[in-house]
Amino acid sequence: MFTQWVGPQFGAVERALASKRLLVVGESHHAEEHPVGSVVPNMTLDVFKQYRTGPWAPWMRTFDNIAAAVNGRSKTELGREGFNGIWDEIAFYNYIPVVAASAARQRPSPDHFAAGATAVEARLGCGGFLHCLNKLIEAIRAQTGPCRCRI
Repeated sequence: MFTQWVGPQFGAVERALASKRLLVVGESHHAEEHPVGSVVPNMTLDVFKQYRTGPWAPWMRTFDNIAAAVNGRSKTELGREGFNGIWDEIAFYNYIPVVAASAARQRPSPDHFAAGATAVEARLGCGGFLHCLNKLIEAIRAQTGPCRCRI
């Protein structure tokens, strides 16, 4: 299983999210350098370290979009400092607990989604649940039934 990203101000009362403990659940990690199905415990933390310190790469657009959606401001208004400020306050975990593919836009297998159902249950001690992909929520519903989470 991957170690989740937890922002240093996660749940802080004086911040923009006013003590809301928001966990953003993505779908999966993709990596050429690790075999599909492998567990790389610090991969999420390494991804966020690179995202927060740069240089910017096209794959980072996903995290920029999430920060803008959570904040309600445009990406142009937020800029790099604003993106990092939002990620200081939220947590992130990928639903699928192993490397799912060797490149972006490759679909994880149904078995990968099934493995995620068990793994993510331990991560839902939060005040909100934001999924990033429709296929992810379909897989969650198939494993757990109707979603009972809210923001």
